[in-house]
Amino acid sequence: QEYTGVEYTPEDLQMAQDLYLLRKSTTTTTTEGRTTKDETEARNTNTIAKKFLDRAYTLIKQGKTTRAKLIIEAVKRFYNN
Repeated sequence: QEYTGVEYTPEDLQMAQDLYLLRKSTTTTTTEGRTTKDETEARNTNTIAKKFLDRAYTLIKQGKTTRAKLIIEAVKRFYNN
């Protein structure tokens, strides 16, 4: 942090880790024991969650970390199994 002159808080680093883990969990789904309807629903849910996470990533790049954090928290609450 001192070397680059950029100040990151532990919350900023946690947000980056949460984003990474959520993106990873939305791309990995297992289909064991699921019906076709269940598989389609899981795919649709992951697509919606991925769009939100893409938006959070864009907001982080724009420096709007507060809004990105809220989106990540919402995805964790509503889409993360």
